Amino acid sequence: MDDIANQIQWVLWASFAFSGIFGAIAQRTHFCTMGALSDVINMGDWSRMRQWALVMATAMAGFALLSWSGQIDPQQSLYHTTKWLWLSTLLGGALFGIGMVLASDVATKP
Repeated sequence: MDDIANQIQWVLWASFAFSGIFGAIAQRTHFCTMGALSDVINMGDWSRMRQWALVMATAMAGFALLSWSGQIDPQQSLYHTTKWLWLSTLLGGALFGIGMVLASDVATKP
């Protein structure tokens, strides 16, 4: 039981640290989906969109590597389902939108 508590504590602190690092990098690089799309459409600047492409490629490669090595089972993933949780989707999207309006966009906005 003590070992599980230590592992949980380690995971929580590691998550906190990685979240802080990601937040600092996102703030410094203006990492924003809307901003990336806006840059491409309005100014023809692909810099932030390339950031997103790199992030997506890294996530996909990491998932594939973890799956291939047997460390995770994609069949047990939350996302491996044909069931659409429409109420959760609508409510989550609405709350996210309201939060974005109240926050006046994202924190990484220049």
